[in-house]
Amino acid sequence: MVLDKSTTAPAIETASVAWDNWGGYVGHYGKTKDRTPTLEGHVEKGATVTIQYGIDNGAWLGTATVQADTINGSWFWTPATPLYDEAWDFRIKYTDIAGNTSAWSPQFTIVIDNKSTFSVNDIAVNAEWDGSGIHGVTLDDNAPLAINTLNITGSNQSLDLSALQKSLSTLNTIDLSGDGDNQLTLSAEDVLALGQHALFIDDDKKQIQVKGNEGDSAILAHQLENFDANEWVVAKGTITSSGVEYHVWHNQNSDVEILIQAGLKTELM
Repeated sequence: MVLDKSTTAPAIETASVAWDNWGGYVGHYGKTKDRTPTLEGHVEKGATVTIQYGIDNGAWLGTATVQADTINGSWFWTPATPLYDEAWDFRIKYTDIAGNTSAWSPQFTIVIDNKSTFSVNDIAVNAEWDGSGIHGVTLDDNAPLAINTLNITGSNQSLDLSALQKSLSTLNTIDLSGDGDNQLTLSAEDVLALGQHALFIDDDKKQIQVKGNEGDSAILAHQLENFDANEWVVAKGTITSSGVEYHVWHNQNSDVEILIQAGLKTELM
């Protein structure tokens, strides 16, 4: 962030610069994995800089102040608490040593993104696995792409099931449980392509089950022609399968159901 060096009525020039722990500069709407990015800029020597930050296009969540250098007016600020994965807006104003305060700067946005996106080659079938990634146990040794449970391990992993449709033939359960928060995106098309009829509920609809821990999330995407996300409807109450509670999501324009373990965050896209 760079501010105009005025002497009486401070004026904002632009908001432009941050850098991360990998030594890279991050521009407006730039991406970084660093959850404590450092903002920097120049103002009048010795001025007090006020920084506000919050979720992109949302409310401002925090305010901090730093003192500009008395020699060259440079300032630096790093969040004391790591920011979570999201697009974050920042803006600043400053007060010079005479007590004059500038207007707020234009917003400067940084996208923090630590999620790993998988490709088909990331699947290990019937293999010992002790790191981050996805692996599955086949239903049939003669049909290795018929997967019983697809497990996502590690933390901050993200899987779009549509990318795997052509590489799997059958899929019963997706387990997001890992060391941290993991994310799955799937659609009615995915269930039609990979699910099985009456697998968990005896109603002759194709079904897939999603398991995980609190903090994991499932995104129900709209991909079928003429569909919109409002056509996903959750049934009242829960059902229990193998001692685990699930919410049942129906798609009103196709014979598919997705069972999502109670406690997982569910979003419609």
